[in-house]
Amino acid sequence: MDKADLAQIKSIYLELQGYLLESPEYKDYQNQAGETFDSNLWNKFNSTLDRLNSVADNRYNEFSLHPTSTRPGGPIHLSVNFYRSNLSGLILKLYADYFPDDRPFVTRSESGQFVLNQNIHQEQSVYINLFKEQIEEKISMYEEGSNEKSFL
Repeated sequence: MDKADLAQIKSIYLELQGYLLESPEYKDYQNQAGETFDSNLWNKFNSTLDRLNSVADNRYNEFSLHPTSTRPGGPIHLSVNFYRSNLSGLILKLYADYFPDDRPFVTRSESGQFVLNQNIHQEQSVYINLFKEQIEEKISMYEEGSNEKSFL
């Protein structure tokens, strides 16, 4: 797989994580038995999955969403729990297949809420840059060949 394809997959991977962060929760649908009738939800997911499959040789067809109706001619719906678990499964599969060395962008907290981990990564980058600047500043204080300069 070339870098352009991998970049497209990474973009879709992050997009899916955004969907997960914004996904409806079962508790929001108590009166509807945890079902959503919002076709935009599954259409957007399936459209994104089609883009992923075009880059990844149709490896992820099994994750396609197929909403149903409980009676002929009735409204089409999808279980919110199924949507969320399917979305999570696809994200974890992409993580395992392509990005096992990356820190997950979205994780689940102890309360079951999805958490965005970008702040942790950005904070670490800031500390690393500050540390690097301090080392560069200290190096100039020591003579060439000294143990301190060698260490830094």
